[in-house]
Amino acid sequence: MTALSFDAVAAILIIPVVAAALLATLPSYRMTARLNVAASALTLLSALSLLLTDRPQPGQYLLVDDLNIVFIVLNTFVGFTTSKPFDAVQLNVTNLVGAVDQVNVYRACVSP
Repeated sequence: MTALSFDAVAAILIIPVVAAALLATLPSYRMTARLNVAASALTLLSALSLLLTDRPQPGQYLLVDDLNIVFIVLNTFVGFTTSKPFDAVQLNVTNLVGAVDQVNVYRACVSP
């Protein structure tokens, strides 16, 4: 391996750990939401690179075969799609009559 080579398996393992440590320390919701999406996207891209490159050599503790690559890509895809914020509810009520026109519900589950 050269100094500029990319190890996709190491990236898939390290990116979420580093992102989790940063998410635990950062106070801003917007910044952590963006960091979460970015880390999930980088992990997904690293997993997709496993499909395009040769299979990694088995190590002492880690064996990545063709079936595992499919599951790794599937898991990182699910992690990426669930990292985006959802279930945001915005209620702007100015008066009781205008409440019908001012209720915006975005992808939220509302039960009676």
